[in-house]
Amino acid sequence: MIELPEEIIELILSYAPNFHDNLKKCHGEILQNRPCFYKRVHAGFKPGISDSPTWHNFSNRNSFINVPIKTPMGTISMYSIELYAIEITPERPPNDRHWHSRDMNLYYGWARMKDLSFWDMITRANADYNKLSPGCY
Repeated sequence: MIELPEEIIELILSYAPNFHDNLKKCHGEILQNRPCFYKRVHAGFKPGISDSPTWHNFSNRNSFINVPIKTPMGTISMYSIELYAIEITPERPPNDRHWHSRDMNLYYGWARMKDLSFWDMITRANADYNKLSPGCY
């Protein structure tokens, strides 16, 4: 293994920006106005969806869901929510509690917690039945 001279190491480190302050500022901004999802759909990934020969097209087929929302006039309109994130959990050791060794969560919709239209839609959609299950990413 070759060791670099101390002068070269110092020169390389002088080009590395200090991200700590910017990261703390960004983290603080996110905590003040957190990103939220409208609906989370939970599914078994393995065995299950990952065993399908068309798994590679999964996000294309499931990129939107339609949610019925009652308008102020009392009519029902369909609101389309886009898939923004897919989370696949790490493999679990075999156990008696879970059928699937890996799970998958689909997160539909994206808004900021302080966005009033986000909460207005959640309230209208869940007025009759809990169609949306919001949460924070």
